[in-house]
Amino acid sequence: TSGVVASHAGAREQLFHADGGAGLFNIFVPLVDIGASSDGTQFWPGSQRHPAASAEEALALAQDAKCMAQMVSPACPKGGLLVFDYQTIHRGLSNGKSTMVRRGKKKKVTVTGRERAIAYVVVATNEHAADTNFPERSVFDAGPSSSKLTKTCAPSVRMNDFFTGNVIPESN
Repeated sequence: TSGVVASHAGAREQLFHADGGAGLFNIFVPLVDIGASSDGTQFWPGSQRHPAASAEEALALAQDAKCMAQMVSPACPKGGLLVFDYQTIHRGLSNGKSTMVRRGKKKKVTVTGRERAIAYVVVATNEHAADTNFPERSVFDAGPSSSKLTKTCAPSVRMNDFFTGNVIPESN
């Protein structure tokens, strides 16, 4: 399985999570430079060795100072590789911030950050398949009602723009 995930300017950090079960690995290829400790993905090293315990603890991690002290957020240059076990607890970090200022009845929203796109590949080391997050049914198999929902929820992006850094939503 492969694809591209983009974190938009102003996005908040994700909740801690593991992507799935044993025998699978994620390979991230950042399409922009990722800085250490401030940008990109935050990992809990060693959490893949205790998947049952760590999956239950994942949602409470941000409140646990001892666990948070163990977290790492590695830098990775554009086009580099970041490989990790599918069971590793991780989260995407925030991408700038969004602030709203009210002046009377008018609202002004200011967003900082940048488009942060990552290409990924999920690799199986044996008979395991990435069907937990990626069932065999494709988005291309969906009927007309599904495509209408997709168009209203998320603008499409031209794939070649990810590689040039020009992430521009297409008009529908």
